[in-house]
Amino acid sequence: MTIHMQGRCVCKKLQYSLDLDSPEAARTTLCHCHSCRRAFGTNYGLTAKVPLAAFRYDTGTPKRHTQDNGVTREFCGECGAYICEYGVCCPCFLRLFLFCLFLMTEFELEDKSERGE
Repeated sequence: MTIHMQGRCVCKKLQYSLDLDSPEAARTTLCHCHSCRRAFGTNYGLTAKVPLAAFRYDTGTPKRHTQDNGVTREFCGECGAYICEYGVCCPCFLRLFLFCLFLMTEFELEDKSERGE
């Protein structure tokens, strides 16, 4: 059974889909390196390692920044939200930033963020 998920940036100009064969196809990672701490603005970076072939952009084109260590992060050029990162040492996988991913359900939860709640 394929698991279909979608995600987007804050301003909705970048939207993507993810189709996984099983929940085991995504591996959650907490990284505490200096680069991730700066990118996430927290003590760690929370990502899910997924097969590159399972990911696609449905709307928009991301901006990219490649660091000296070979890690490339893709983000929205409008709102600045990070979407994913990948490196030269693991070309068949990318790491999704989990805060912008959601599982499609029969109903949408009420989004109160626009009202400042």
